[in-house]
Amino acid sequence: MEHPPHNLAEKVNIPGLSSIEAAARKAQGFVNHMPKGREGSVLSIIGKNLFTLFNLLNAALAFLLWLVGSYRNMLFLGVVVSNTAIGIVQELRAKHMHDRLQLLAEGKITAIRDGMETAIAFSELVLDDVVQLSRGDQVPGDAHILDGACEADESLLTGESEPMAKARGDGLLSGSFITEGAVTARLTAVGADSYAGRLQMAARKVKHARSELMENMRKIIRYVSVVIVPMGLLLFWRQIAAHDMDMESIVTKTVAAMVGMIPEGLILLTSVALTMGVIRLGKRQAMVNALYGIESLARVDVVCMDKTGTLTNGEMRLEEVLPLANVTEGELTACVRAILSTQKDASPTRDALWEGVGGRVSRFQIPVSRIPLSSDDGSSSDDTNEG
Repeated sequence: MEHPPHNLAEKVNIPGLSSIEAAARKAQGFVNHMPKGREGSVLSIIGKNLFTLFNLLNAALAFLLWLVGSYRNMLFLGVVVSNTAIGIVQELRAKHMHDRLQLLAEGKITAIRDGMETAIAFSELVLDDVVQLSRGDQVPGDAHILDGACEADESLLTGESEPMAKARGDGLLSGSFITEGAVTARLTAVGADSYAGRLQMAARKVKHARSELMENMRKIIRYVSVVIVPMGLLLFWRQIAAHDMDMESIVTKTVAAMVGMIPEGLILLTSVALTMGVIRLGKRQAMVNALYGIESLARVDVVCMDKTGTLTNGEMRLEEVLPLANVTEGELTACVRAILSTQKDASPTRDALWEGVGGRVSRFQIPVSRIPLSSDDGSSSDDTNEG
């Protein structure tokens, strides 16, 4: 939502950039433009899949058939076209998904320009811009807090689920969200130099894993190419020496023998099998950078994850009740039910206890007093409710 510009001289004593200073920084390239796309253009992707040794061998044989007008025998090019199309489509699809990957929303933020409060698009902010951030705002670039205090949700960047308290002098990471409070901050890094920008650059930089299947296929093609050329020349010379066939028949038979030496069916079936695997992963919202990337996944036997529980569903369950001293399990269960009957605020812990001790209560009780527990610093406070 845009607010009409108004003077902030009486509200803050923090000067922002002037229009001239902002234009100078933009001309120097210090603008909040996030990196676009992954490594490699569309043309490079097409060229990489088109100009291969396998395609070169088949294209040379097809050219020989074309010279003698034996067009009907060029159907083996269908394998070449299919295999090339599969690789190009998969990599273009991965590039499209990389291009859509972004950590910053396409919104506007309140900045101070020429001493006035102005709504500016994220992509128009420049280095050293002074911005005002409040609850619900996303931090457009790495920033240094000049005034105020807040809590920032950095889970999108670091995986830390708990909001981090920030005050004057602290830093804010681009891509995090303000969950509480309001601050005035100066941008210290924008675009690809910001934390979110570096994350996007790392995510879009494709690191091709070693593929044993791909390497073995290339070895086969290299070995075949070394043998096929002299073999083809010998066959061609032998049939010419026979003096009983025309040139079209000689070339056709020679090419047929050479095509049979190339494992075209194996290569096509391998590409089709890998493509089916990629399609199945895509249905589960997985992104595969390269067709042979699924081979790397098939070789995984250990999965490591951190404390954020990325691969869990966030549900808790009561496994066992262990009474202490002379308290029986029934007495402990009754005590837990009584405590739960005073808890109206939903939480995973409360729900798990409810399910574990025999279901939910139908009517909430009003407690005489509460002593809430703070897991942040171990402190507690009294909050008396009479009823």
